[in-house]
Amino acid sequence: MHWLFRLFNYIAVFALHMLWVVAYFPVFPIFRLWRYFSLESEFGLETNLEEHTKGVVKVVRQVRKWRRNGEKKKMTTGRPGWKSISITKTDKSVYYPINVDLNGIISLEENEVTVTVEPGVMIGQLTRYLFKRGWTIPVVPELDSLSIGGLICGAGLESSSHKYGVLHDTVISYEVVLPDATVVTCSEENDPDLFHAIPGSYGTIGFLTAVTFPLIRAKRFVQIDYRPASSITQFNSMLKTEPNHDFVEAFAYSKNEIVVMFGDMVDTVAPGASVNYINRWYKHIFHNHAHSILKKGRDSYVEYVPLIDYYHRHSRGIFWVFSENFVLLNYSVFLFLFGCMLNPYIPSQRLIPNVAWNFLTSGQVVQDYVVPFKTAQKFYDMADELVHVYPVWLCPVELKRNSTMFRPPGDVDYLDFGFYTYPKADNFHPVKTLEAMEAEVIKCDGFQGLYADCFMSRKQFREMFDTSIYDKVRKSRGCCYAFPDVYDKVGPKSAGLIADT
Repeated sequence: MHWLFRLFNYIAVFALHMLWVVAYFPVFPIFRLWRYFSLESEFGLETNLEEHTKGVVKVVRQVRKWRRNGEKKKMTTGRPGWKSISITKTDKSVYYPINVDLNGIISLEENEVTVTVEPGVMIGQLTRYLFKRGWTIPVVPELDSLSIGGLICGAGLESSSHKYGVLHDTVISYEVVLPDATVVTCSEENDPDLFHAIPGSYGTIGFLTAVTFPLIRAKRFVQIDYRPASSITQFNSMLKTEPNHDFVEAFAYSKNEIVVMFGDMVDTVAPGASVNYINRWYKHIFHNHAHSILKKGRDSYVEYVPLIDYYHRHSRGIFWVFSENFVLLNYSVFLFLFGCMLNPYIPSQRLIPNVAWNFLTSGQVVQDYVVPFKTAQKFYDMADELVHVYPVWLCPVELKRNSTMFRPPGDVDYLDFGFYTYPKADNFHPVKTLEAMEAEVIKCDGFQGLYADCFMSRKQFREMFDTSIYDKVRKSRGCCYAFPDVYDKVGPKSAGLIADT
């Protein structure tokens, strides 16, 4: 009877996948066109200082209107929920919405080696635009439909973060509209407290209207060297012996089965080597591709991929979220026939109604925890016992010594653990287990990504994040009456998870 049950299970899974194909097929061309014009085309992407100023004036007028109307509600951006990457959808009806419709690249200053962009620009738009002109930015978060504003006011890191830090660590300056409707440009040298209060603030300091990044020269390809490891401790030792690669990340497929990937930008491939276009529709989703290389049992395997393919290698499957929910995406035949229908454009997925979205994501753990390398093996062992989630994304981070709420207590290298699938631990509890994880992260002097579920109390939040500069700026700039506290936007009460604040 066991084989009969497995046969029935396979038939049911196949039927569900075919239902997805049939339901999605009529709207597939619409979503593809939407993705092209919103993400891949440069149509309407470039703006100029004059047009940008007009857009900022519109924001200023809305803030002044809020002040004239008696400041009855606290302000927030009017950005619709379907544009958000956050797992939970915040109820914005309790706030006064300010529309910040700023979605262009303002200037590319090649002599000054900088680029200035508006907050609505998506990271995939920016990387494609810059690459065509021979440039890139130091840190490129992996999902191409993430907005610059969201990555700054939240936190964005990637496989170059071991070298450059978190995305906001690379920023030269911000332009922001404050609660008194003034427009301020701040930097490390000019108004440093405001400059350091913006990262992680989730729009509770002011309305971000422009960001200036430094540029670095882009090269055509990334040479990836895949190597096996059996523990976090071994991974750390590998990093110490080879600290100068452009990119470093790892996937853990089980507790002692890890593939480490060292990447370096190059302009040419080695003689006899070919280029792997990893994001083509028929190719295995990247984590499966890396796993297949690990299974070959080699001490080292080198290949070359185009730079843009590398930057957005996790966009196609949103890491392994798609392949965990639609298991046939793990098979070459299904990808060859239907892989072109994968729609990694996150805003289109967030059009799903709240009830359906909650049903589809229920039971999943989607969390990032960043802890010091010195305690990373212990945290990894604990996570294996408490949640037993695999694969796990492992991304080294060098946190910079500054005054943001993410600043480390000392010169310590960190490791980001990304959990993005269903837990398999026997005693997993969707609240108590994650509370225990948060408590351990606090004990380790680490922090978690606030785009996902947060169960901490207000006191624990202040223990995890150093909000001294953030709180100082909120008090001095009149933000306390104008915006909710960051905890009120990302904490459990805002997401309707638990009532404890």
